[in-house]
Amino acid sequence: TIKIDPQANEFSFSIFDMPTMVGMVSEYLNVEELDRDGTIINLSFKDNVPQRAADFLNVLHAVYLESELKGKKEEATSTLDFIESQLKSTNSQLDVSEQNLQDYKQRTGTIDISEQGKDLLSQISATSVEKTKNDIKYKFQKINFYLFA
Repeated sequence: TIKIDPQANEFSFSIFDMPTMVGMVSEYLNVEELDRDGTIINLSFKDNVPQRAADFLNVLHAVYLESELKGKKEEATSTLDFIESQLKSTNSQLDVSEQNLQDYKQRTGTIDISEQGKDLLSQISATSVEKTKNDIKYKFQKINFYLFA
């Protein structure tokens, strides 16, 4: 709180701890839900200086938006990290499966695969990799939409 006495050419101010400030602000802040889900609210702040009330609400809004964006970015980063780890795991499993198949073929004597069979196996593998890439791209697009919608 700042107090100015123009007659005496003096001013003073008070510093309050956070709980006291929250209590003081909550006395003048009114929050009203405009829908049942609570996704839209109406904020009003009573102050004898209208511009100060507007400034307070604008700063409150900016801080809220910044907090929400930070939360969404953290969630998106976490999701992307998970997707990347799943992709690495899937690629590792695919490598192991391919090696197991090769080992099996050598043990059982079924090493000779016709050229057409090799092409088909290669196409299946490429399709699987492409599907995984497309799944990741789709999830990334969903994350971007969620962040910037």
